[in-house]
Amino acid sequence: MKHFSKETFLPVLFLVLTTVLSIFTHLQMPRTGISSERLMHLHYHMGIFRISGDENKFTENPTGRVFYEDKPVVGIGGEETIEFTYSNKDKDWSGIFPIPWSAPNGFYTLELDDGSSLRFLVKSRLPYDSKDKVLKVMNLENTRRISRLNYPLPSGEQVGYGSIFEWVKYLGGNTLWYLGGQTASYNPGDLDIDFPWLKPNVQTLEEFASAAKESGIDFVAWLICYRAFGLSRLKPDQYNYSMNYRGGKIVESDGISIKDVRRLRHIKEFVDYLNKVEDIDYIGLDYIRPSGGAFELVDDFVGSMRIKTPEGFEKLSHHERMEWLGALVSRQTNRDFEITEKWNWWRAHRVSLIINEIRESVELKKPLWAFVLSWELGHQHGQDPVMFTDAGIDYLSIMMYETDARRFNHLIKEWEAGTKGFKLNLIPGNQIDWPLHQNTVYPSGPEEFTRRIDSSIEHLKDNIQGVFINDLSRAFAGRRGPYTSKEWLMAAGDAYRRSDLGNKLNIAIEIPESKTHLDQIEGVVILENISNKEIKNITLDFPDLEGLNITPKKRVIEHLDSSSSAAIGFRVRINSDSSRRLGRYMLAARAVTGEGDTLVAYSSIWVKGHPPDPGWEYR
Repeated sequence: MKHFSKETFLPVLFLVLTTVLSIFTHLQMPRTGISSERLMHLHYHMGIFRISGDENKFTENPTGRVFYEDKPVVGIGGEETIEFTYSNKDKDWSGIFPIPWSAPNGFYTLELDDGSSLRFLVKSRLPYDSKDKVLKVMNLENTRRISRLNYPLPSGEQVGYGSIFEWVKYLGGNTLWYLGGQTASYNPGDLDIDFPWLKPNVQTLEEFASAAKESGIDFVAWLICYRAFGLSRLKPDQYNYSMNYRGGKIVESDGISIKDVRRLRHIKEFVDYLNKVEDIDYIGLDYIRPSGGAFELVDDFVGSMRIKTPEGFEKLSHHERMEWLGALVSRQTNRDFEITEKWNWWRAHRVSLIINEIRESVELKKPLWAFVLSWELGHQHGQDPVMFTDAGIDYLSIMMYETDARRFNHLIKEWEAGTKGFKLNLIPGNQIDWPLHQNTVYPSGPEEFTRRIDSSIEHLKDNIQGVFINDLSRAFAGRRGPYTSKEWLMAAGDAYRRSDLGNKLNIAIEIPESKTHLDQIEGVVILENISNKEIKNITLDFPDLEGLNITPKKRVIEHLDSSSSAAIGFRVRINSDSSRRLGRYMLAARAVTGEGDTLVAYSSIWVKGHPPDPGWEYR
């Protein structure tokens, strides 16, 4: 047996005794009682946990960790532990746990250093049950009186605002979303102090809603919540405005502060009005987010999220504190990840509380939807799809635009990952706007428009409840590029068809990929009955589109048996050769069943002489 020297034995004996004493002390230490303000948390909640006792109860601030399925949870901003601090006001110790983005539903455990623990539940609110109805939506943004709207019918006739409903039905849509409430000042006296909404939008709103119902489509009105439009010098001075950080300075924006109590009252009053209009089926919220930085909220953020601030922070002026936060979260390089993520989460939390307050105070009888920005699931603008759904949003209208093709491919994968495992009602949308599709000619503007909607449906298919098109006014008076209004709208109709997995009929166009100018092309439209019943009286027609002459214009199929198909031939001649659109033309077909279902499909025709795959140089 090896003998220990005195020099070796004493340190070893000391180590053994201190280890035994530590274990004994830990076993004898009374467990700390933990409590929570709620044991069931939704995703927009701030978890607040408390330990009773005076400030002398602990020699060091206690800490804890949260576990899910026995694995430690990394919190917002990369936080791995919860630090408890003593409050002289509340006379107890408390720690916070902001529920992480898209945290899985289930039981979590908070464990303190002394072994004390508390289980709590994170769960989701189930949104409105659409009963498998797919919303095929056309938006209409407008600041003029409805009586002055006079878009041409698909046939070219002018019939007044009734053409709006006819276009929705012509494309296979079933819902019109109308901007009913916006705060905008273009001339002195446009707005009243107590009713800060443009009167032309509101005065005939009920008439417009009734006309929509008579035409057989659902009518939805939305309002812009925290943004003032028009001339900055005329924006209402009754509100407090959001403070932005630009060029190293704090500047006032046109966004209304989400902390403004008067604005929230006006929003609730207008939502309550919409809630009582019988012919309005849904209510929507736009700019339901901090618009323009929101750095005026710096003190609320620092206190609520318990942000560690630099020494002397409390001695800075409010303006200097706004500059400190603005510099941290606004810079493009070396951005403070911890502060930035906490800032994004906290703003989404605050907006979610507003949504919940609107819903509860108005006692909504109708589904509530909201526009959500698409970059980073809306996080960088104080939005989050899971938090918003838990707070009371029934439909999330995802604005899948304001990005290029490469970034779009990235953001749609973010949406797929961030919503996986949750029951959400997602309605992705795209905007009729050639520059927003990078002025592309290959693919054509309408084709890239379709691709992004297709990709949204494919990646989010478990939660897709329809698509929206923004908007009808842009189709006629927007930035269309070398493409006609009707071509963009045919792409919209194609999107409606693709979004509805419950279609009874499939429609597809088969044509040669390339032909010479003025050549006659023979193609085929395939109609396939995928239902278990016979479909009667199918009318197939070919809309008049740029550069093409098609015969016949119309065919009627009297019946199509279940699980059978029909091939309808046609001839088309290209009578144009536009280099601006790279010699690429749209051919569209519409099928309308005897029951009134409408399906639109389109394909593209090349004029030979242009490269069949011009590649990125044309994008």
